[in-house]
Amino acid sequence: MACHKSSKKSIRKTIRQTEVNTSRLSRIKTFIKKVEQAILGHRENGQILDAFSKAQKEIMKGAAKNIMHKNTASRKISRLHKKVKIATGGVEVATEEVKVATGGVEVVTEEVKVATGGVEVATGEVKVATGEGK
Repeated sequence: MACHKSSKKSIRKTIRQTEVNTSRLSRIKTFIKKVEQAILGHRENGQILDAFSKAQKEIMKGAAKNIMHKNTASRKISRLHKKVKIATGGVEVATEEVKVATGGVEVVTEEVKVATGGVEVATGEVKVATGEGK
């Protein structure tokens, strides 16, 4: 057992943080299961894509908060995307923010989902901001 006041506090902090991390990891697993259930349940493409985009967001949040390694998160997203692509018949999904900076002009697209064959499923806003290059 710890004798010093600081080591006792460290133990308390570790216990609290372990609970938080366990909760976050459980949440990530739940979102992954929802995507897999949507695929196995033969739901509409929109429902599958929506579940996937939510799961992708949660997985990346977990990687950002060091719940899992970023390569592990990328691998999970890649494998999920592969399943989603097969289930939706080749619908491409890009839900992360895409930032392109050229000559001081930054273009941010929030959410773009484009089906193969040029069919547009949904597009988000496009924001253009001009400013000084850093």
